[in-house]
Amino acid sequence: MVGPPLLIWERRRTRRPFTSGRFLWFTQGTSAWLLWPPVMHMRAQGRDQAIAQGSAGVCFFYGTPLMAVYVTISLLVGGRLRRKHWRRARSWREKFGLLLALAWACTGVYVLGKIYWEDFRR
Repeated sequence: MVGPPLLIWERRRTRRPFTSGRFLWFTQGTSAWLLWPPVMHMRAQGRDQAIAQGSAGVCFFYGTPLMAVYVTISLLVGGRLRRKHWRRARSWREKFGLLLALAWACTGVYVLGKIYWEDFRR
């Protein structure tokens, strides 16, 4: 959740556009900022079971990993994550964003596998 304010502050200071890692970190952080308040509200009310069935919980726990898969594939196809792109010296923000996106994308592949398994098993 620290990502979006940190990245916005840096963007305003340097005026440079987001690179791939920063972009991925920003999208993941924004989803946390937008979807965690309703999830935490339900938890504070003691409705832990409803989190799995509430819209915000479903969107965060299923939508965010799937979004990471879609964006990562788009960047790969678009040539933004080539091997030479990885070798270049990067800031810690760029490296962290790429690692975060890859971790979420792995989770997204798992979620996508579950969806396919449930739908094609019938």
